[in-house]
Amino acid sequence: MTPRPWGLLLAGAVLAGCAGAAPLTISSRATRQLERQVAAVRADAAGQDPAGAARELGSLEEAVTALERDGQISAARAAAILDAARAVQVDLVLIPTTTTTTTTTTVPAAPTRPKHGEGHDQGGGGQD
Repeated sequence: MTPRPWGLLLAGAVLAGCAGAAPLTISSRATRQLERQVAAVRADAAGQDPAGAARELGSLEEAVTALERDGQISAARAAAILDAARAVQVDLVLIPTTTTTTTTTTVPAAPTRPKHGEGHDQGGGGQD
């Protein structure tokens, strides 16, 4: 299986300019903040921690919403980042999870041999 570029899509949405009808503006402060959050998503994904990556994506989405509300990021750029975050979220299911199994081996006790003269009929030595 080829490695998935988790976070690259997000990084592109945060950093790339796009020639379109609506300007995709973002402040320097917002760019730095989101770059750190994208790096955290990448680190968790690379460490095969889908739960951690999902938490970081949630934080990133909250930050994008707040930055848009504060005028630090345009609605168009916010939408592009959130779309990229959702695509990464879908890909998180592809990260293999580690499972731990514990195997307990019990060794059966060695059969005990009767002592000489015990438990065996010696033939004729018994009383009637």
